[in-house]
Amino acid sequence: MPAFWTREGRLKSKLAAYNKKPTSESLAAVRELLETGPPAPVKELQRAVARRQAHLVRVLVETGTDPLERTAYAGGKNSLELAFSWQGGDVFDVLFQAAVKEDERPAAVSAFFFKAIEDGNVSMVLRLLDRYGADVNAKSLETGGETALMAAVRGGNQQLVQQLLDCGANGNIVNKRNETAADIAAKKKNRKRILRLLEKRGYKSSIPVPDPKKKKDESWILLDKTTVAQVQDFKKIDTRIYTVFNAKARQQYILSEDMKTCKKTPSAPVSFDSVPLETLQAAFKAYGALGGDANGWTELAAKKSVLKPMTGVPRG
Repeated sequence: MPAFWTREGRLKSKLAAYNKKPTSESLAAVRELLETGPPAPVKELQRAVARRQAHLVRVLVETGTDPLERTAYAGGKNSLELAFSWQGGDVFDVLFQAAVKEDERPAAVSAFFFKAIEDGNVSMVLRLLDRYGADVNAKSLETGGETALMAAVRGGNQQLVQQLLDCGANGNIVNKRNETAADIAAKKKNRKRILRLLEKRGYKSSIPVPDPKKKKDESWILLDKTTVAQVQDFKKIDTRIYTVFNAKARQQYILSEDMKTCKKTPSAPVSFDSVPLETLQAAFKAYGALGGDANGWTELAAKKSVLKPMTGVPRG
């Protein structure tokens, strides 16, 4: 039998006719064929999603093609996820209504909303807010109780920050580290424009922004998000000493570097319980001032009450 006369061949022919001339008649011909037999392969649905053919997508799912089936053709994604990733608009609406049960929709909307924020997908963020009632001030449990506005600030997406503020995002909400969106902007590098945008809306940070003209205290350096070190040069003996405070490991150790050969010799780590309180306070103050995540220190302090929060010191 010629391939054209098989059901698969006829389906391909009718889909090709619709793709060439997407009319109500050619769409009805596709539906008529599918209603008298098994559903179309998922690959055909995903092709329709890629072409943003909302009417064809509706016919395919209404005649039994599974919008949640994953395929290698789509990189392991299902048709709903594809429509979301490709900003399918009307196609996403059709698939969401078909694939997500009524009682599961609020959770699904929230998940898609925060994924759109993470991806910087402004059009999908606005769609979820306008059409699906996503809560612009909802907190994500996966990111330490951060709102969409905080995530947009952290990602440096000024356009998204602007859109969220226009949609009623509240900049006074705090996350689990007691940070507002403005605090996050103040701590992050290259967020001055976003910080000014928030300030224009009345959201100011309690964290002082470093003055770029002011000479930095070079005796302290921030090694990474959990480590700060005090550095001292002893040129007479060609030695540089680093007193390193690892907040995550709750340890201090000394790193001695030969300034001629760059050879380094580390000491054995010492528990914070053995470090004088005044030393820890100085390290904590420098750590926050340099942009470190000071919350890591306060959490560690709370466990054994070694370090007390100090007035005027940046805290997460």
